[in-house]
Amino acid sequence: MFKCKSKSMYSLKGSSFLKLLLGIYVVLLPIGTGLAGIIGSISFMNYISALIIVIGLMVVFSCRKVVINRDVFPSMMYFFYTVLSVIWAVNPQFNWYIATNLINGILFVVLNCVKWSEEDFDRLNICLIISQIIVFFVVIRNLSTLFVYRLSITVVSTIGISDFACGLCLLIAFWMQEVNDTKSRFRRIISYLFIAFDFGIIIMAGSRGASVMFACMIVAWIVMGNYSRKVKLISISVIIIGFFLFENYFVNLLPATITSRMNVEAVVNSRGSGRFNLWSLAWEKFKASNFFRMFFGYGFDTFAEAIAYGGHGGHIDMMAHNVVFQTMIEGGIIGLVLLIGMMISQFRMAQKNNDGLMKIAITGLFVASLSIDMQVTRIWGFILTLNCIRSVMKKNNLYNNSLE
Repeated sequence: MFKCKSKSMYSLKGSSFLKLLLGIYVVLLPIGTGLAGIIGSISFMNYISALIIVIGLMVVFSCRKVVINRDVFPSMMYFFYTVLSVIWAVNPQFNWYIATNLINGILFVVLNCVKWSEEDFDRLNICLIISQIIVFFVVIRNLSTLFVYRLSITVVSTIGISDFACGLCLLIAFWMQEVNDTKSRFRRIISYLFIAFDFGIIIMAGSRGASVMFACMIVAWIVMGNYSRKVKLISISVIIIGFFLFENYFVNLLPATITSRMNVEAVVNSRGSGRFNLWSLAWEKFKASNFFRMFFGYGFDTFAEAIAYGGHGGHIDMMAHNVVFQTMIEGGIIGLVLLIGMMISQFRMAQKNNDGLMKIAITGLFVASLSIDMQVTRIWGFILTLNCIRSVMKKNNLYNNSLE
């Protein structure tokens, strides 16, 4: 269990400031750069990330003893392995992508050395609500861009619209959990409205990855909920019928650029917008690799250079759009084993702590990662890290309460 044996006034003040910074970070999460790191484009979110790490490390160093939670260890190993891969990368460079993974790994350490109370959980939930309000006004402000191509968002720092849409899935998971937890009919109605609103943004953004993530989260929400088998079957049937109606009737009511992206037939005819070609090239490259590259990969953030797939479908600035193929090329067999270990440990941790929010979000993320532009941490910075922190917080509370 992660324990921090120190009750100094400095440690307590540092922990309080750390929680305040995390709250600010969560408020800006869907519209910021995620865990963009200290390296790369400078933005307000970068400064917050840096402050969280600096204060967090000071809190850690003030502890007399730190014990690593075995459920968190696989995630830390994966993120730190990606940083080490710079050493043997085909084109070594410490860019924002590598810095992001370094920060993710450090955050797993520093945020687990702090004792979190139920009041702290409530404050994080309030921060998510504030974030939702900010998203509402940001979307209204940028609504005119929808009629030019598709919804575009430029606020706080410039991010891709698909990243923005996938970040909204964290908010959707929160509202799903709110529906399950609240006994107030008014709060339940508000939660349903925000789920519908955020899903509408995902559609208007034309983000197929976020749409897949949302669909998986809906199914996970129903299957993992405390509903009867009859209710679950009816709900899933309604979803299937709704998808059929959307694809055959309602999708044609959207702007043409969005229709071409969201129509299943059009996606299949384009071979997944080049995805199938990329995956085929990645597999051939993996089989042709020497022993070292097969086991250790070509280094993270080197997929385009390793495959050299310009002209084979897709754009040269794209990644693999599949976490398995991308990790297989960039991290090799070792990276793939660490990734799978992280996935299993994350879900086991959510299962142990009965953390519905994490189970919903993580299920959607893992399934969607088979088709998302996997510069992995842009999406995982939105969802995986925060939910892991939430789950470990709960486990820390259970441990600390057992000592009292």
